[in-house]
Parts: sequence; structure tokens; C-alpha cells
Amino acid sequence: MKTAFSICFVFFCLQSLACELNEKIVSLSGPITMLLEELNLQNDKNLLAVSKFHPLKEKFKGEILAGGLFLSKKTLIKYSKTKIFFDKSREFKNLMKRSHIKNTIEVDTRDQDPFEAFQTSLVKLSNSLSHCHKVVLALETKVTGIQKKLQLNPFLKKSIYFLGTFRYGKIPQTVMANDGFVLSLKQFESYTGYPSDFAYLTWSDKILKTLVEHKLIAVSESRSKEIKISKISEKRYNLSYRGLLTPGIRQIYFLKELEKLSFR
Repeated sequence: MKTAFSICFVFFCLQSLACELNEKIVSLSGPITMLLEELNLQNDKNLLAVSKFHPLKEKFKGEILAGGLFLSKKTLIKYSKTKIFFDKSREFKNLMKRSHIKNTIEVDTRDQDPFEAFQTSLVKLSNSLSHCHKVVLALETKVTGIQKKLQLNPFLKKSIYFLGTFRYGKIPQTVMANDGFVLSLKQFESYTGYPSDFAYLTWSDKILKTLVEHKLIAVSESRSKEIKISKISEKRYNLSYRGLLTPGIRQIYFLKELEKLSFR
């Protein structure tokens, strides 16, 4: 009887020390929401709401909000005493000030590659976590392993990425030249993409005609658990993956999957 009680007591203690949120929060930040999912905290009782634009794998049990600037005054008042995470935005920051909401955390991942954005998200979220040391350490080790493997095996050395999909032979209008996972690819000395200092821009026909050896890859969000690829022509492809446009952990996993693809 005592043994059974001891086992139950230990089990209860382990359960009570599981990784959890130590305060009520709302996540209007894509990187934070995806990190919470990776830490298996997407249904923690203290995660009250997330943005409808965040590509969670499973149905969220809390409230789904219509993003940042679209929040009503009633909603803002409802969560005025809750810590609100949001992606860097001057407009949203001003909205919070006008609404007298002070408990906010701004998450700035601009100009960061996925691995930097992951670390930024982790730092911003850390004060809201309890008993998560082992889980976080395991995730950091996993991410470091992915990063090292990518550095040892450069791939898609000549490739250009567009937002959207190839339709009827037309190239999507916007190029991702210096943002997200492209910033990781650009760290390979052998990589060349679309020549520009802008993060995103409309492509030039004149420039594209000089890059005939490059693969043209259109990328888009997907709810699918796995990366989807469709070949349009010899050097044109459509790729979709859940969270590939969200800075941080999901883009790291996208790079991992991209490295595996045979067409590279």
C-alpha cells in the first residue's frame, strides 16, 4: 500500500512539474505561437487567445482573435490585464498605448534568419515559462543539430523564392530576397539568389533573364503536416509547408525538409 502511494505521489509530483505557462497570456505573435506549439503549450490553460493567422497544427481550444490592428476596443479591455505578445508594429504599439494596455511584449524578428528568430522568441517567452528547462534544452539541442547539418551540406545554391504559386505559367509578383529562410541560405558562400538589398520586392524581367541557371521556387502556407512540392517545369516548382512564412521554429523545420528534397 505504501509502495503504491509512493508511486502515485512521485507521478503527481512529476505531473505538477510539467512545462507550463506561469501567467495568463495572449499571443498575437506568430513566432511565439509556433514556439508554444513546439513546447506543447498550445492548449495550456493560461494561453487565452491566439491570432487566426497563426498556422497551428490542431484546433485551438481558446479564443481565436482577428489579428492585431483588427481587435475591437471591447476585446482589448477584456485582455487588458493579460500579457500580450505581438510582432513588432508601430501601429499596434500605438494602439496599445491609446488603449492604456501596458502589459505587452513586442517581438522583433525583422532581419533575422530562422535560427536567430527562434532564439529571440525563446528569450521573449522565457519569463512566462515554468519547469520548462529540460524541454527547452532538448529543443535547443535539436535546433543546433539541424543548423550544423545545414552548414555542412549547402543546397539549392542557385535558387530564387517567390511568394505565392505559379499559375498558368505566370511567375508570382513578389520575390523574397532577404528575409526568413532565405537569410539562412545566403549564409552559404556558394549560394546566389535574387540580387537585391530589399527583403521583398517585385522582380525585374531584365534581371531574371540573367539568372537562367537558377531554380525558381514559389512558396506558400499549407495546413499539411508534410512539405508539398509540384514541378511546373524543369526549373520551376511550387512548394508549400505549414508555417514556412512564420519566423522561427517552423522555418527551421522547413529548411530541414528543403534539404531532403531530391530536386535540389
